[in-house]
Amino acid sequence: MGYFFNHPGPLEKLADDLKSGVGCHLAPYEDDPCDLFCRFLGMELSLRAHTMINDRGANFEDFEYELDARTPACDADFRVQQVMSMVSIAYAMYRRLKTTGLLVFDTQIVLARYVEHEGDESLVDEVDGRQVKFPQHYLDVISRAPAKSLGLWEFNLRDVPHARVVEMSELGGNAPQLAAAKEVSQMPEMTCSDCGSADVMPDMTIVDHGHINMKHDLGIELHANPEAWIFKEAQKGVLKATICGQCGKVELSVDNARELWQIYKRNRDSSK
Repeated sequence: MGYFFNHPGPLEKLADDLKSGVGCHLAPYEDDPCDLFCRFLGMELSLRAHTMINDRGANFEDFEYELDARTPACDADFRVQQVMSMVSIAYAMYRRLKTTGLLVFDTQIVLARYVEHEGDESLVDEVDGRQVKFPQHYLDVISRAPAKSLGLWEFNLRDVPHARVVEMSELGGNAPQLAAAKEVSQMPEMTCSDCGSADVMPDMTIVDHGHINMKHDLGIELHANPEAWIFKEAQKGVLKATICGQCGKVELSVDNARELWQIYKRNRDSSK
């Protein structure tokens, strides 16, 4: 999940402003000053100057920076609050840094597009044209997110149907969102595409052992700037496995496929 926005200063100054305004302490990842990283609210946050191009109505090229959030398999229990956390970060950035921007899932689904309303300095979400007010805005954005990918599927089955009905009735009700919540709670059980078994283990971590037996997540790496001598701007897609407990079929996936495709396509096109 990424938040795309602008800031008048360089990356280092932006990181300092985020530390004082939001509370996240971003530092160079593996000594790369162009790729900043920290753990925040159970998520892995990365900050960088992005290289995305406009796609499917998402105006990436209007923004310079991306704050990316991901939850690895070992922290899958945090995924149910990932949307609310990123919405909260975007709101805090507006209040403290006066930044607005674009919140997207997997670079494909626009969750919110924030702008400042002229005259009263309120924050407006252009996706629905409404002023950002909590807790209603949390519900609006969650209804646009892919429930299964964010761990909301399992969460909804246990808790959300009752909790959301009460909460939305207190807010005055909202039929489209209530219908979306019911649809999520009725999603079919995941099954194996080969044998049809429901004994499926999703989002399993694939471990590789490197130097001195250090563990690393197995992944796919592309370079946004492959011709550079030093700063090649590596982008990694961590491989996850979905395993059938009956027939043993293994399916591999990455959670940032669209971002990898953008890099691959740009490199391919530039080589022609």
